[in-house]
Amino acid sequence: MVKKIGYIKNPTQEEIVLSILKYAKPKWVDGMSFLRLQKPITQYHARIWGLQQKGFEIEGRFIKGKSWKEYRLIK
Repeated sequence: MVKKIGYIKNPTQEEIVLSILKYAKPKWVDGMSFLRLQKPITQYHARIWGLQQKGFEIEGRFIKGKSWKEYRLIK
């Protein structure tokens, strides 16, 4: 379950992903959480990659027994 976190007028998908990761820090966020949003982010891995290219350190790992990853914000 993803909680409401602040308000950004017309946020980009990257801003939404970053907000969720910041809110959860240092915990892991299941990648499927991004698909369960009111406006699902279906290409969340691309948004995470974009954030990494901007200098955010985001760690990913596969969930045992699942075909998707979970992520957490390091820096």
